[in-house]
Amino acid sequence: MGGLRWGVDRGVVEVDGEVDAAAAQIFAAALDVCNDDTVIAALDLTRVSFFSAAGVRCFVDCGWTTEAHPLIIASPAVRRVLTLCDLDFLLERHGWTGGSVWPTRVA
Repeated sequence: MGGLRWGVDRGVVEVDGEVDAAAAQIFAAALDVCNDDTVIAALDLTRVSFFSAAGVRCFVDCGWTTEAHPLIIASPAVRRVLTLCDLDFLLERHGWTGGSVWPTRVA
């Protein structure tokens, strides 16, 4: 598997690469920034090409299944895994049901 990178740009945490067991700590760090920084409006996962159960575990461990979180903009790979794990409600919580296209308004 390839690497995983993330950064913050104008209130959006952008993740790029593959989320697997080897990259789980890096992904969890990105989720923690979303949890801790009140200016973060969205988590952009549109450039995530591979998403494993390790990424799902990060969402659970970081409290995203029970607490409010920023908008998630997901690639088809992320959407597929979250749907299979019955966690697609994470994507719809803000009313955004699109795939890898930015919504016109991030709220």
